[in-house]
Amino acid sequence: MGIKDTVKEWVQEQWDSKVKQPIARKTEELENQASQKWNEYSGKAQEQANKPFDYYKKQEPFYRGLFWIAVALLLILWIISGS
Repeated sequence: MGIKDTVKEWVQEQWDSKVKQPIARKTEELENQASQKWNEYSGKAQEQANKPFDYYKKQEPFYRGLFWIAVALLLILWIISGS
């Protein structure tokens, strides 16, 4: 093994330890952080999207029945007025 091989090996070790590994570590950290934010915001978006349905489910059955009766009456009136 000559000096050239030794220097080449040393440079390769320095490259790996000072450049490649920190970049790989930082990339992994950023990917994890992005994944966490994605999960957090998708959860919030899902919550926001479900708000109207949750409100509807929390209403008493009597009021839900009145709502559907009102919708049916409006539909019937719309059909009658159109003919």
